[in-house]
Amino acid sequence: MAKVKRFSKFGVVINPTEKIENIENLNKQEIVDALQIGNFPKAVDLHNRLQKVSVKGDKKRNAKSEEYEFYDSKITDYVGQIEQGEKGTYHWQLYLEVKPKVTKTKLLTALSQALFDQEISSAISVMVAADSNTMKEYCEKDARATLIEPYEVNILDIRYFEYLEFQRENPELKKL
Repeated sequence: MAKVKRFSKFGVVINPTEKIENIENLNKQEIVDALQIGNFPKAVDLHNRLQKVSVKGDKKRNAKSEEYEFYDSKITDYVGQIEQGEKGTYHWQLYLEVKPKVTKTKLLTALSQALFDQEISSAISVMVAADSNTMKEYCEKDARATLIEPYEVNILDIRYFEYLEFQRENPELKKL
């Protein structure tokens, strides 16, 4: 029996669920309207959903009780940005890490459920990141798409959102 391969580092592309026709002829507002119709996630929404992703793992043996239990993997890191592809399509280009390791299919299923409430969404593609540094650099390259509200925030970095949350929880630090 072949052993199932599990990984911790992935490249992820998230597209709108609906194809945008004649995108090259649309103005910024029409593009944003089409992205919203296509359920394309905004940065804050994407961050909030990624924080809640839980990938159901296989059974593992609990050393203390010697019983088997399922484990959950969580997304521990991510960076990325909104980009415009060669054919004009807008998408989130992300690098993300999960712990413990998961299969590519289980991650795709968990992301599809969290973002689009579907078992497997064709709007999401997941690939294993063979070299995490290269993938991270690729997802942070200077190729961000510039859009208007509500897509004006075109970067996604877990550290940035953690910083904002820290500020919100510690308002007295703003006075310093």
